[in-house]
Amino acid sequence: MPADFAPRFPYCISGDGHIVQIRSKSERFNEEGVEGYEVIINPTKEVIEEYGLKKEDFDESGFIIRWYPKTMFRSLRDDPVKGMYFLYTDINGQDTAVSRTVVEFREMIESQQKHIHVLKARNASLWHELRLMTSQSKEHMRRQVEIVKLAKSLETGLGDDMTEEPSSEMPG
Repeated sequence: MPADFAPRFPYCISGDGHIVQIRSKSERFNEEGVEGYEVIINPTKEVIEEYGLKKEDFDESGFIIRWYPKTMFRSLRDDPVKGMYFLYTDINGQDTAVSRTVVEFREMIESQQKHIHVLKARNASLWHELRLMTSQSKEHMRRQVEIVKLAKSLETGLGDDMTEEPSSEMPG
């Protein structure tokens, strides 16, 4: 059987179920500074019809060029020939049920991360308070011991005075 020497390109499944061929993908930031990919796509006839693509939508090679944020474009199989990508949005970058779910999950994760951050800060504050109370308790106990020692020494001193006979001399 002869070897297949025909060039092959990766495919991409979009969030609305279309499969298109990816001719190239390069990292690019959009005008707002968001990191993503500029993707050159070989659309199917179905995509051309469904999206109403016109001649002006294509480059000189007959492909369309789209930009997608990194969060919405994932590699399922990172292989330059037999690769497979998943696009959470549709081909034009519009939301789909899948991308909305991803956004919901991302928002839930971000909310949980914020909550964890607050809990960690509160935990650190409580540990600080505990260390402060412990050191204050030690200082308080040290003072109490000093007071007890002082009281004992005074008691011992008074005790010696108490055993002496009171003097009959009047202070004068």
